[in-house]
Amino acid sequence: MYNYNRYTHRQRFHFKFILVGDYLDKGPQLSEIIRFLYKNKEHFVFVKGNHENFVNTYLNGKRGSYESNKDLIEGYFNSIYVLEKVPELKEMFFKLFENSYDFVFTSKFIVTHSPCKPEYLGKTDKKSISEQRNFVYPKRRQFVSDEEHFAAKCEAFDFLNTEHNFNGYHIFGHVVTKNVFVDKKRIGIDTGCADGGKLSCVMFLQDKEDYIISSYPSFKSKFENLNA
Repeated sequence: MYNYNRYTHRQRFHFKFILVGDYLDKGPQLSEIIRFLYKNKEHFVFVKGNHENFVNTYLNGKRGSYESNKDLIEGYFNSIYVLEKVPELKEMFFKLFENSYDFVFTSKFIVTHSPCKPEYLGKTDKKSISEQRNFVYPKRRQFVSDEEHFAAKCEAFDFLNTEHNFNGYHIFGHVVTKNVFVDKKRIGIDTGCADGGKLSCVMFLQDKEDYIISSYPSFKSKFENLNA
């Protein structure tokens, strides 16, 4: 059974937006994003992304020194530089993170940051929480040829061909696709807005079983090779 505890969020009130995570490190307007979310936090329910989780852990001194994390910070988590320089912004982020959830569970759907294998979905042990937040998949640069990369991706994503262990929909981000991914009651909504793709959402209306998907083009001029 699913465990309704501090890791979950019941639909006991009307909320407008659930963010699937990774609002950090996705563009140059970090300050504006955090200030906007903080100012309007009563309108949002936040799911912890792997970016928010890493930054929070590092800034709280639980990931070791800068030198031991240098490659990760310089390559993926540059929001740390901004947050360390602006204490007010860092405190806003801490408060947002404190009021975030590892996943959101309602009668119609479950929202996790990343796709995950069925055996982890909706569970609260340490391994399951990690799997629901950070799915590592093969990147093109790791392989000599497109064929090898494609085969590795097929193997990594094979679990998407199986049914998940929840009667409702599983909604997630983290893995970028050109269009919203929908299959076997799984909905992947990360369509790469920060890299020139689209900002996508799925909407469930009260007392309605069906859903609506909407996507809005990025201000960037072209869709880059997001899966490289």
